[in-house]
Amino acid sequence: IRRDWNNEFQDTIDEYREALRLGQEASRDDGDRDSLHSRFATLVQEFTTTSEVLAQVIVDELSIEPHLRTVAQASIGGIAGGEKYVSHGILFKFSRDHQGMYGNDEFAMKATSHEAKGLTAYMNYSLQTKFPYTLYFPLFSVIDYKGYRLSACCLLPVNNKSIIYGSADSGKTI
Repeated sequence: IRRDWNNEFQDTIDEYREALRLGQEASRDDGDRDSLHSRFATLVQEFTTTSEVLAQVIVDELSIEPHLRTVAQASIGGIAGGEKYVSHGILFKFSRDHQGMYGNDEFAMKATSHEAKGLTAYMNYSLQTKFPYTLYFPLFSVIDYKGYRLSACCLLPVNNKSIIYGSADSGKTI
């Protein structure tokens, strides 16, 4: 089952941004405002719950032969994000220092936390500015389970020909 989390999220955020742009958020009747907030909260909760369940499966199956795992490791490039998995329209990245970029797993986990903090700052800025369509951001979650940390991000409509975030070769080329 592949759900297009990004499309659902962007549609909901666009509706919220449009309401802010028109100054309607404060003047909308309680039913409309509650409906928009409810849809947003439900989407985020469903993404978080799905991410948590799948992350637990990924971690619980680490000791199983790769070809027998429920969620197979994905080969999508990049080093800093650690091992990557894709399932149900969500990209999972392990916060482990398997390439020696961070010094240890603890620093790799901290980098993931800072990625989430940075995304939160962008999100807050974008929704509070007079130019709310300047930044787009994905659904993102950080999951801690059995001593592991994974990030979960909705699959984005990007490829090697579109805007690229980061580097696939440890910063040798950007």
